[in-house]
Amino acid sequence: MYSSRWCRALDTAELMALGPVTLTPWLDSFFRGRGDQEFITQTAQEQIAAWQGSGNLLLVTHQVNITALIGGGVGSGEMIVVRPTDDSFRVVGRVRISGQ
Repeated sequence: MYSSRWCRALDTAELMALGPVTLTPWLDSFFRGRGDQEFITQTAQEQIAAWQGSGNLLLVTHQVNITALIGGGVGSGEMIVVRPTDDSFRVVGRVRISGQ
């Protein structure tokens, strides 16, 4: 699992027994110019495309990052499920947390 350095992923991962969390700048928010949007989006796309690990890749990031990656909006606490394609990836599902 990879997470923005600004998310509460460590606490959440521990509560959900998700395993170790790697904090990474390529998932940090670029809201209001706090980061390089092009670099963050491109690096996230590359990491998704390059995933070779066993199981699924779980990324925890921010609304602006997700919107840039999928080309559309995302709800608070919503999970977006993508599948890599030859040149990008496609959204194959959305998981909304009950009560959100």
